[in-house]
Amino acid sequence: MEVPAYASVAGKRLLVPASLFQFRHKDAFNQPDRKYPLYFPYAFAELDTVKFKIPDSFSMESVPQQQDARLPYASYRSVSKMENNQLVTQRVLYFNVIFSDVDKFPELKGFFGKVQAADEQQAVLKGRGTVNAEKSN
Repeated sequence: MEVPAYASVAGKRLLVPASLFQFRHKDAFNQPDRKYPLYFPYAFAELDTVKFKIPDSFSMESVPQQQDARLPYASYRSVSKMENNQLVTQRVLYFNVIFSDVDKFPELKGFFGKVQAADEQQAVLKGRGTVNAEKSN
């Protein structure tokens, strides 16, 4: 699959989001506090493995660090590494709660904040020559 304008050009480097599937509920925990209990329609798991082939004109400069977050009822792990000229990112999110009291909101907000930050990490590719960027509208 090709995703136009997926990476950002920065000089002779490309900044590539390591996770193709980023956290979908970005706005769910924007408020500083909550008045009512939280309800999730179902428990869920997300298991993703994404492989990006590194173009021949680039080399990997840095991969995102491993990220972990854990609650008694939720866990998250994201691991990126280089394998055979590919950036391989494995992401696992388990969430096993349907109803949560208001007093658990700060820990849920912290947990999903860590998930979002980890999902937004970028790999840095260094160009071996001139980097050409396509303009996107």
